[in-house]
Amino acid sequence: MTKIAHPMPQNSNFSGTQLNQDDRFRELVDFLPEIVFEVDNQGTVIFVNKHGLDLLGYTHEDVEKGFFALDILTPQDREKAQINMGRVLAGEKPEPVDYTVLTADGDSFPVIAKSAPIVEDGKIIGIRGFLTDISDRKVVEESLRQSEKRLRNLFDQAGDSIFLSDLISRKFIDVNDNACSRLGYSREELLGMGYDEISPSEIELDNEAIKRQVMAAGGAQFESVHVRKDGSTFPVEVSTRLIDFDGRQVTQSFVRDISQRKEAEQEAKASAERFTKIFRSNPAQQSISRLDDGAIVDVSNSWLTTLGFERDDVIGKTALQLGIAIDFDKSVRDQLIDKLKSGIPSHTFEGQLRSRSGEI
Repeated sequence: MTKIAHPMPQNSNFSGTQLNQDDRFRELVDFLPEIVFEVDNQGTVIFVNKHGLDLLGYTHEDVEKGFFALDILTPQDREKAQINMGRVLAGEKPEPVDYTVLTADGDSFPVIAKSAPIVEDGKIIGIRGFLTDISDRKVVEESLRQSEKRLRNLFDQAGDSIFLSDLISRKFIDVNDNACSRLGYSREELLGMGYDEISPSEIELDNEAIKRQVMAAGGAQFESVHVRKDGSTFPVEVSTRLIDFDGRQVTQSFVRDISQRKEAEQEAKASAERFTKIFRSNPAQQSISRLDDGAIVDVSNSWLTTLGFERDDVIGKTALQLGIAIDFDKSVRDQLIDKLKSGIPSHTFEGQLRSRSGEI
């Protein structure tokens, strides 16, 4: 082991019974919580502190007999360690490196190694360094990796397409599996694209207004249309918000395919139009009014012809307001509503109506 000389303090209380310099150095090194080692220029271990011997399961006798430094590393780390030892012996000071060391009884644990050349009389004669047990750090890192893996699985398995994009350029930073399968692109292809490539040119969206809303309110929701790789299109609902990602602000957008909703809306609209056409062409004088206030919602064409009104004149008004009800005052209407609420599906009564011209 290379000896380190320390100046003796000039103190009258310092007695010759105190530890000599080598003993003081060894005691100090033995107290350190790291593995302290020295290796000669042939790669043979010539010193390990007490803490290191305890962790590795070796003894001072093992060190005196001599063993190679590479022998305490896992086989997959030995080539990397040999290269780094060569660099140190060449006078370099490499960055700290992670290794996995083997104990005498076959166990292993991760360490981070910091080393520097031992120089004597201007010549490099070996390597001195520290091995710090980073088992706790590795446990935390593994926990973080598992957490990131779970989050990635949730990200990729989401029922909606998810896009992370740059707020200014609108280029994609990340996309989930749903986005890839729905658009027909690979992840690599989409990461080279942006919203402009999946939005048809004929769809006019005020992107600047959306961006201002995202900046001001933290998010926005709107409908748009996306284009698949094969050129087909489908309607989408986009819910986007501003998030912090790797130290910068980006937009996270949840995109839902609303094709079925739009189809249902179109069918409902077509059904309503069919009903309106049948209802209005019915030869009977019919009207539909709201239950809560009696306001007229629609009337048949024959109703308009018989009573002499235009449709716009009656929609939203009650029979009492139009002055057409003679035998149908509020009390009669209340009785009718009570019967309907009690479960009686229909009720028939006779009465008279007054036309717009005043005929009864």
